[in-house]
Amino acid sequence: MKYIKTILLLIALLCYPSVPSAEKIMLQWDGVEDVDGYYIYQAIRAGDPPEHAFDYDQPVTTDDYPDGKIPQNVNQITVDLPGIESSDAKYMFVARAFRDDEQSENSNEVSYVVSLIPPLPAGELAGGYNKGAGIISLSWQQPGDEPEWRQPVSHWIIYYRIDAGGWIPIGRIDSGNELTLEAPFSAVAEGEQKTVEFAIVTYRRSGIYSANSDILAIDIDRRGVPPVQNLKISIEIPVI
Repeated sequence: MKYIKTILLLIALLCYPSVPSAEKIMLQWDGVEDVDGYYIYQAIRAGDPPEHAFDYDQPVTTDDYPDGKIPQNVNQITVDLPGIESSDAKYMFVARAFRDDEQSENSNEVSYVVSLIPPLPAGELAGGYNKGAGIISLSWQQPGDEPEWRQPVSHWIIYYRIDAGGWIPIGRIDSGNELTLEAPFSAVAEGEQKTVEFAIVTYRRSGIYSANSDILAIDIDRRGVPPVQNLKISIEIPVI
């Protein structure tokens, strides 16, 4: 029996957990007429061995399809990818249509890498405080990641602390390498002067994160300058 070859697509569902957890991807394919349904097969490669193999005795299962048999009128499923601790795990998928006990040839192969290796911390943190506007601006550089296929950086979270207290999140950046607050930085009260420390943590989509960046200390002075008051004129009257 000859079936139309299925085109398999993979879509990453962007989730931003604060701790490492399973990632979710959506697999989509073109439906095939006159079949009973579909099987999805998976192979996993950790590290970089030269070969991988699909287990055609064990299709991918989900809560909706615990036996792995996906109905003919369904052309997408969501799959959890837990990753492998402290490793890069490459997940590969192919789809097959089936009728009774007969299966088609494989679809095209798609793949997705879940990286549970922490990214490098951001470097070259710089910034300043605009006293007139009360605005903090920060910028940084993100070192490159090797190898190139590893899951890239997903986002950054910026933290601050005062007087060596606990770190408090100030904002999250999903793209670019700078943060400028849109509202005045009010952590230092009006009339006070404090040295505030800032640091950045780098995240992957899986939730695994880097060590803190180097700390940047910025002096924030909200004291203002008190005005001069009671200006007077005095003259000396000569004594005759």
